[in-house]
Amino acid sequence: MMALAGGQVTAIDAHSWIPGSLETMTANMAAYGVADRVAILCETSCSAMPRLAAGEASFGLIFVDGDHQAEPVRHDVGSALRLLAPGGVLACHDYSEDCCCPGVRQALDELFPEGGELTNSLFVVRR
Repeated sequence: MMALAGGQVTAIDAHSWIPGSLETMTANMAAYGVADRVAILCETSCSAMPRLAAGEASFGLIFVDGDHQAEPVRHDVGSALRLLAPGGVLACHDYSEDCCCPGVRQALDELFPEGGELTNSLFVVRR
């Protein structure tokens, strides 16, 4: 959907949790005609994000929906903030999912005591 909006998308996902997820993603990108606008990095955020930062990459929007435990969320958000362009938006999924993702809220509340914008389970911070 982000690529349909016209931007370039860098997707970081090891595609190791759900069998066939990479194939499904590439098929969807082809079906929507956005394959040329999406770079897929088949690796974990722990390896990809520091490498992107070392290469001085920056992004206007970063959407985090990874591991839902507090420590990995802290890592992903900290890495994302280093990659976020001035005026950029950081959006984190599953903030309100206390049933299965309590680490998301815990980490974001610690990192952003001033809060953020909340839409359903999406926590948004603008820089």
